[in-house]
Amino acid sequence: MSTCANPLTACALLALLKVKLAPILGKYTYSNGFVDPAITVANTPDEIEVEGLEVIIPLLPKENRKISSTSSYTEEVIWTIYLIDHNKGRSLPGATRILDSMFVKSRKQFYPETEDLKTPQVVFQFFHYQTTDL
Repeated sequence: MSTCANPLTACALLALLKVKLAPILGKYTYSNGFVDPAITVANTPDEIEVEGLEVIIPLLPKENRKISSTSSYTEEVIWTIYLIDHNKGRSLPGATRILDSMFVKSRKQFYPETEDLKTPQVVFQFFHYQTTDL
């Protein structure tokens, strides 16, 4: 669980996960040869080759509920992180362990490789609390 006075943004989450998952992140290789860590906000970039663990963060979290008190209100939001392993799932256990250690109140669902789903994936969700003084 994470708590802060200011809302957590997708860009802040991207920066944090880029550091925490650095040892196991895969890579994006663009058509011009440029290589970047395989982590993005919103969608996988067009015209790239993906190797290893890819992490996709949505632009916005889902609002779950608001909790009011006399001096403030707290908004609970749910962030979803998509872990897609283009390396037959070898990086998923390590990635989920790292995320579990970062976000105490979380849940995850594993999706194995199938005929329809060509790469194993984990959908990881964590709860974030944002407090605003009244």
